[in-house]
Amino acid sequence: VPENGREIDGLDDKSELAHRIMLVNLLRLLSAVKTKKASRHFVTRPTQVILPLSPNHGLFGNDGLYSESKISLETLFNRWNSESWGEYLCLAGAVIGWTHVTGPMDATNSVAQQAELRRAITQDNSADFIITNGVEAERVLQTVKVNPHANFKFDFPHLESQSSLVDVSQLRGMVDLKKVIVITGFAEVSPWGSSRTRWEMECRGQFTIECCIEMAWIMGHIKHFDGRLPDGTLHVGWVDTKTGQPVDDKEICGKYEKDILTHTGVRLIEPEIFHGYDPKKKSFNQEIELIHDLEPLEVAEEARTWWSMVRKGARVYVPKAFSFSRLVAGQIPTGWDAGRYGIPADIIAQVDRAPLWAFVAAAEPLNAPGITDPYELYKYMHPSEVGTCIGSGMGSMESRRKMFRDRREEKDVQNDILQETFINTTAGWIDLLLMSSSGPIKTPVGACATALQSVEIACDTIIPGKAKVMLTGGYDDVSEEGSYEFSGTASSNWCDRFSMADALSAGLQSFVLWSESLPKDSSFVLVANDPRPEIVATVDDTSFHTATKHDQTNLLNLTTMSNTPQQGLVRNFGEKFQYD
Repeated sequence: VPENGREIDGLDDKSELAHRIMLVNLLRLLSAVKTKKASRHFVTRPTQVILPLSPNHGLFGNDGLYSESKISLETLFNRWNSESWGEYLCLAGAVIGWTHVTGPMDATNSVAQQAELRRAITQDNSADFIITNGVEAERVLQTVKVNPHANFKFDFPHLESQSSLVDVSQLRGMVDLKKVIVITGFAEVSPWGSSRTRWEMECRGQFTIECCIEMAWIMGHIKHFDGRLPDGTLHVGWVDTKTGQPVDDKEICGKYEKDILTHTGVRLIEPEIFHGYDPKKKSFNQEIELIHDLEPLEVAEEARTWWSMVRKGARVYVPKAFSFSRLVAGQIPTGWDAGRYGIPADIIAQVDRAPLWAFVAAAEPLNAPGITDPYELYKYMHPSEVGTCIGSGMGSMESRRKMFRDRREEKDVQNDILQETFINTTAGWIDLLLMSSSGPIKTPVGACATALQSVEIACDTIIPGKAKVMLTGGYDDVSEEGSYEFSGTASSNWCDRFSMADALSAGLQSFVLWSESLPKDSSFVLVANDPRPEIVATVDDTSFHTATKHDQTNLLNLTTMSNTPQQGLVRNFGEKFQYD
């Protein structure tokens, strides 16, 4: 509604009508939209509103209430936050431009030509700037300060295009896709944390900011926070576990990387991980038979003093300690806690730590192809077609220690500790708490080759049609008893020769066989890798058999070059501790 020629003393009913149309009725229109959406509970799709704004805030004058109508619309941006209708309407402002020979520009027509000339000169200068590559020239003189931020990527594997698979069509009818086994995901719990963090360290020799954040979270240095800090400010992101103070992505490497590198990987044995076991103070109980009666011994200090007489012929156990030479082991990162992955506290208290590693390593390869709930498998196949093949060389060493050693010393041990010592218990826990399948359950035992055998057994289960999905892998734990007995078999050495057999890694690896491009009735497998990768990495051009020595059909070649990053780590580690 035009209001030209009206100053402040010339406002009339037409000015009031224009003000109602351009402001009041517009607000009523927005109110009607909000009321309708609220009555139908539409809160997830706000209506986009484009407000007609103007740079004329009384600059020209002689336009009645026009400038008041336009500037009043700008208050809606603040009211969007302070009032309750913000979730129903989404506001955007469009500021109109000024055009020559239009009504609002009548008063400036005399200077329009000069303004257009200045604009043309500006455009000409901009063209010269582009032609002469002025942006790059200025960039040389500018200092760019980059603050790194983590960018976690879990990309779907690259699939070949249909045009690149034209030659494969010639194999139509020659390959039974029901017997084609596809790896869909893999994972591990190992001295370097996960498969992602271990790859970063072995490939590049250092952690990226993303892997450093993951390791800091695994070891309990940081945790995610969404809420109000003690000072009342809102914060969504990482905070220090001890202090509760916010930690920016770029600060995590500087604060925690040194401690992360100290307490991960193949390293000196840390007593807090092994229930106080220190190789430098390894203890034994020596049996001694008395050849004469001892003097009375005071054995209790109470209201009454008790004395005990030890007679001739009695046998007593005297503890002794010595320095054991095997000081190194591949240990889980210090501070690793299954509770961070969402495992309930009652399960953590009941089961051995090896099944806890297996839970984490089994869940990640399911997430890799997008399976966030294992029950999704049963939409496409029967539970009897999903199985597990998870084995071990020694089983749950921590539970064995409790059953034999702690029970003898009358320490507090759970009543059902026996079941935790079975090698097939880990597979049972995974099937009970994660998969809930009724398919084949196989638990191979093949010492250091257990995981490799698990993969082959899983494949042999799928090919004849006994299962369509197999979660397979291997796990082992390192303990005080295992370290000592390995030294007795000459499979580990110390000063004269450094062997990775002395660095048994505790953990589990698993990976999955899957393919979205195969027909719906195709077979796929979830498979696991060797739980002790450091041992394999030190062997050059080595062939591993999973069956007999001359069975060439089951031969798997695992070759590592002498200049692999992993061997470099081992070599540096040996030099650090004066190993050959």
